[in-house]
Amino acid sequence: MEIIKIISFSIICVILVKCSSSRYVYKSSLIADAKCIKNNTIDELLYAAHEYEIQNDYEKAINKYGAAINENRKCSRLFYLRSEAYFMKKKYKAAVKDISVAIFLHPKEYYFFYLRAYYNFYLKKYSDLIADLNLFLKKFPKNYDGLMLKSRVYYQLKNYKKTIDILSDATKFQYNNRGIYFIKAVCYYKLKKYKIALNQINKALGYNKKNIQYLRFKSLMFFRMKNLKKSNYFLRKALQYGPHDPISNYDMACYYSRINNKEKAIIYLTRAVQYGYRNVKHMQKDKDLNNIKNSKEFKIIVNKLRASSK
Repeated sequence: MEIIKIISFSIICVILVKCSSSRYVYKSSLIADAKCIKNNTIDELLYAAHEYEIQNDYEKAINKYGAAINENRKCSRLFYLRSEAYFMKKKYKAAVKDISVAIFLHPKEYYFFYLRAYYNFYLKKYSDLIADLNLFLKKFPKNYDGLMLKSRVYYQLKNYKKTIDILSDATKFQYNNRGIYFIKAVCYYKLKKYKIALNQINKALGYNKKNIQYLRFKSLMFFRMKNLKKSNYFLRKALQYGPHDPISNYDMACYYSRINNKEKAIIYLTRAVQYGYRNVKHMQKDKDLNNIKNSKEFKIIVNKLRASSK
């Protein structure tokens, strides 16, 4: 079966929503260098940069911030603003360089440390990231965004126990925890603790009983516990709410292959590909499809996928 494609995608989605929603809250409350931008020339340049950001023209915004910095190179806020524009252009090294200058100029603005940690995630500089994040969390131990970013790092490092511990702390400070419960379920799955994973996914489903991804995951837990009847039940639920979901159709193909119903396995595998499933390498390695791998139909599906990927 297909476990939520290297679940890092899901955890990234949860965290990005949280982080991006907080950036502008912090921006309006920064204490750093509030007076340094009270300059007509700088004001005009910042206004122009902001307009370019609205238009998603970050390159021009960067140029305007650069001009503002030339007016006052001791203003940490200007380096901070340009770092965000660099980040949006995916110029992560430049973003880290600018926010590091901002930290040097204003070391008591702890949000800058969080932001440098956030940028360093994309450079995979995890040791630097954790050092900055620990400093930030020492000052703000209940900060949800900081805890989520830290959990994200330990997940990437495959330290699932540490990830679970951090996420458990994060649940204390967030009302809607369905995303956290789902990520914890995945961590327990990675640790092969399927019953605990099932408990966590049930909590996530408590927020949304029709969530296809959660239902599919619940089906997977029963599948791993060799309860094929319940696995099939929840997989059918997922297909009921998302009949064109490629992974649900793929997992149904795996189910029918396991019970040696080759005809239905091929039907669902064909649907999965029709609806967008493209992971031919996983398909060929998947032991759950062993009963149909020697069939003519399976080989045709694989060959068509290979041809379309060229």
